[in-house]
Amino acid sequence: HRFDLVISMRRLGDMDIGRFSRKAYRIVPDVPVLLLAYNTRELELLDPAKLPHVDRTFVWQGDHRLFLAMIKYVEDRQNVDYDTEAAGVQTIILVEDSARFYSAYLPLLYAELVRQTQSLMSDSVNTMQRLIRMRARPKMLLATTFEEGLQLYRRHQEHVLGVIVDVAFPRDGKRDMQAGLDFVRLIKKEDPERPVLMQSSDASNREFAHGIGAGFIHKLSPKLLGEVRDYMRTHLGFGPFIFRLPDGNEVTRAEDL
Repeated sequence: HRFDLVISMRRLGDMDIGRFSRKAYRIVPDVPVLLLAYNTRELELLDPAKLPHVDRTFVWQGDHRLFLAMIKYVEDRQNVDYDTEAAGVQTIILVEDSARFYSAYLPLLYAELVRQTQSLMSDSVNTMQRLIRMRARPKMLLATTFEEGLQLYRRHQEHVLGVIVDVAFPRDGKRDMQAGLDFVRLIKKEDPERPVLMQSSDASNREFAHGIGAGFIHKLSPKLLGEVRDYMRTHLGFGPFIFRLPDGNEVTRAEDL
């Protein structure tokens, strides 16, 4: 489970990130290089075609948890195949092509995963047991295209705890305004009970999402991150176990075993 990682700002003295990533690739081709842009304006100045050796780009938005999320992103990507096969570790797939949004989501998602995993541990477990359980937390997998998301879903389908998907993202090399809708339809057709959260800046997509049994959040909502956290607790099994009637009304809940 050991991994190495290089995190780079856009400029390193007189050497731009393109030259830096090429030099790093020649020295250690297997080490991921992540780019951290200072803001969205700086991100717009970057040409992805000139950065072939940058594995993923993130945007700084003042949340110090982003550094840890970037490291955990690489760790999960490198460990997921072994951990799912050997121990049945669950996964959560995020399909989002906006670096600004996934740079905000991932710190929140990882913080919630850690918080909920810790809450499930009793006071009787020792340090080694606690460490093992933390390592067995669900893995976060990030995809930015239809093809990448579908590949992750197919590969880990038996261990997918839930999917969070945007409405518009690239498919077949072009931005497709229907990609997310088709992705949700595909998942719900194969497994209607699979938790799927759709996110969109177009509130009219709420009706479609609810019509096929998916959750929905408005990306322009001032409570966006809180709504993502609530969905995780309600639908991904991180909160209390809630007994409901067929019409959805709550009967009672169990906070612990």
